[in-house]
Amino acid sequence: MLPSQNLMFEFDEPVHNDMHLLRLDYISCILTIGSTILVGKKRWEGWLIAGLNSALICVIAVDTSQFGFIPANVFCLALYSYNIRAWSKISNPPNQQA
Repeated sequence: MLPSQNLMFEFDEPVHNDMHLLRLDYISCILTIGSTILVGKKRWEGWLIAGLNSALICVIAVDTSQFGFIPANVFCLALYSYNIRAWSKISNPPNQQA
């Protein structure tokens, strides 16, 4: 058997790119905590931060080849977009004329 045929036990050298230097996982953690606090206070901006976090998780998923996270976070982005519109209308109601 040639060494190139046994891919299960071959490992490439780790790739060190700029994404690893930023520690995107910690940034995502901070965004998760911040968005949760804001949504808990019924602030629509929390959904915006949650959307940024979902986009960041998609970047992390691509960078780490964990593609299963992408569909769930795209769904979350759609949900957050809907919630931003619904919550911003509630917090900024149109002027009612008497």
